[in-house]
Amino acid sequence: MTIRNHDQSFGYWLNEPAILDHQRIARAMADLGASGYGIVRVIVRQTSFPHRSREVIAAVASAVAAAHLHGMRLVLDCEPHVLVGREMGRAFPQAIGQRLFRAAGPVRAGAFRVDFQLPTMDGLIFDHIAAAAIDDGVLRAIPVPDHQLVWETTMAADGIADERQDYIAGRPFAMRRHVRISGDATSIADGTLILYACFREHALVDFAAPEARQWYRDLIDDYADIPLDGLCWDEPAIAGDWQSYRYGQAFARRFAELNGYRLQDRLHLLDAPGLSPATARVRLDYYRTLNETLAEAQADCIAAARACFGNHILLGNHHTWMGEGGINDYRAGAVDYFRLNDPMDAGYTDCCWWDPASVAYSYALGTSLGRLTPSGEAEVNTWHWKPTNRSTAWNARLMSLMRITWFNIWYGDDADTCRFPSHYTWPTAVACMRRHQGYQRFLGDARPVVEIAVLHDWAGVCATNLVHAANLHKAFCLNLALRAQNANLAFDFIDARLLGSGTIVDGALRTDLGTYRLLIIPGAAVIDRASWHRIQTFAAAGGHVVFSGPPPTLDADGGDLTGTFAALLGIAPIHADAYDAWFRMACPQLPTARPERFDLAFPMAVDPERILRSPEGDACGARSPGGQVIWFSGYEPSEAVLRHARRQIPASVRCHSATVLYREYRDQDRTLLMLIAKEDEELSGLVDAFGYRVSLDGGESACLVVPDVGDAYIHSADDAGRACVAALTAAQLA
Repeated sequence: MTIRNHDQSFGYWLNEPAILDHQRIARAMADLGASGYGIVRVIVRQTSFPHRSREVIAAVASAVAAAHLHGMRLVLDCEPHVLVGREMGRAFPQAIGQRLFRAAGPVRAGAFRVDFQLPTMDGLIFDHIAAAAIDDGVLRAIPVPDHQLVWETTMAADGIADERQDYIAGRPFAMRRHVRISGDATSIADGTLILYACFREHALVDFAAPEARQWYRDLIDDYADIPLDGLCWDEPAIAGDWQSYRYGQAFARRFAELNGYRLQDRLHLLDAPGLSPATARVRLDYYRTLNETLAEAQADCIAAARACFGNHILLGNHHTWMGEGGINDYRAGAVDYFRLNDPMDAGYTDCCWWDPASVAYSYALGTSLGRLTPSGEAEVNTWHWKPTNRSTAWNARLMSLMRITWFNIWYGDDADTCRFPSHYTWPTAVACMRRHQGYQRFLGDARPVVEIAVLHDWAGVCATNLVHAANLHKAFCLNLALRAQNANLAFDFIDARLLGSGTIVDGALRTDLGTYRLLIIPGAAVIDRASWHRIQTFAAAGGHVVFSGPPPTLDADGGDLTGTFAALLGIAPIHADAYDAWFRMACPQLPTARPERFDLAFPMAVDPERILRSPEGDACGARSPGGQVIWFSGYEPSEAVLRHARRQIPASVRCHSATVLYREYRDQDRTLLMLIAKEDEELSGLVDAFGYRVSLDGGESACLVVPDVGDAYIHSADDAGRACVAALTAAQLA
């Protein structure tokens, strides 16, 4: 088992200047060691030297020796894309991944022409047409027709899709790749021809390829004589968007092995209109296989690394790319964060300080993932272009509140973020890191007290395969996380495995992560049978369930859920297709990125007394006749869900302050209340908790400690903090 002890991490770019001058490496390790960091994560960037070159191996050996000299551990990050992808492709061309693009064009008297407009200068190389379908009133697969290929690199005014080199005064230019597939096949009926074209991408890895896994075993052998303390992949799932699908020849073979049919034969169903058992099956199989090939490749690499360097090694594969607006990871290959977390030594996510919702979401997800790992820790890498002392102090104490081990990125005056001893924020960052680490170690094995679970599932989003549904589901998760954080309302993310294997005890859902009295189910148009059964049992036992977004329509095996959901809520059956069609009509321009608010709700015909309304009086949902089940029928009703959760799970702490955030923890013999000041604030006011009153008058952070035996006291790593605690009187309790 890895012993982490809340050692804080710092990222170091091993770029060309450092590779050529090891004195730079020695100075960096001395700076980080003297500052109190315990882990250095080295990533090879901005260099022509490949990972397996003598120069990079020697530089890593120098970095390991210097890190150990200063009492730190060093983890090598060898992310499976960009530099690694190019290097792997030279050794094993068959390990390179592909992207699958869909395009359609008319067929008239057998003649057809289909144009593919590719992303701007992505370096894609046409490989083959993977599948074809015809829509002449009935959508069906057909054999790929004989065809000719025309490939052009074109110059077009930005925002103008054109196959010619047009000039428009005052408009910037963009380089584009244009592919035309044409032919004459009299056997094809008139209609619309749909083609799926494969393009090789030199920086993309096919995780299903045995050669990709062999390349990583060979890399580990190259470094076997270096006493590395860990090995990880930073963002293994990357380059995903909603214009294409991640693909590969080895992936296609693995898909057939896992699912019993060829994906090529049903590719057209990925983008066929509507949600049906047939379309849901192919979509769920595609995304599940995409996730599983990454999980298998990751497990193979981890096993090889542990065999070489020892079972104690640190890892660090984080699968969230960024929680920013409009970004989700499904088509990049990171579909199920919980499945990918299985072999990890800690929970890993990342966030961007300039996006508070991404921070709140990444911390909530990270702590949930982390408590399922041997160390129980969550490590989050923090992007912070142009940091300030104030932003550093605020985010450090927010990490203390959520018990997040800080992965600070990056060190260097030639990296993309400013974290260097000569930068004015360096002393603040070091002081905040040490204070934060002190709180983490003081809390020890304490676990957060949480009574709310939010299902973080992929099936509902992937089964519909709609970009706006994916973005709005991500928006709900991020916005709810930020609103709950600011409202001092704790929740865990759980996955379908935790939900489906949970037990119902005294009206509560007991899982391997925690025990919950309120279950929130967002975007579950499709849900597995075990989870659905557990939801029904939980509600029947007196548990509270809140649905949001598209209504449950199918189970993962294609069984109809519209009737059982309608009976659970006491409404008429509603299909997810009808739900989405209403939104398209009511809002023709559905959000294509993450909105902070999208307060539009699907209307329901229910008894007036069961309608739920917003503070403005607008209908936003309905409750079941018994009140145990709620459906907030908007795509992104995080505000309404938060209002209901606060009423349903009343706070055990009374906070008489507008400047304080708190989080309750519990270990074997004590209860702890971590208190921090909100951004741009200091601690002030009164907090009543567990029979005690805390008076706050300045400082940034403190922790109320209430032992099972003995008197309560205040622990503070904040030298400027001023807090006192006293037992509450009967009058105060009243």
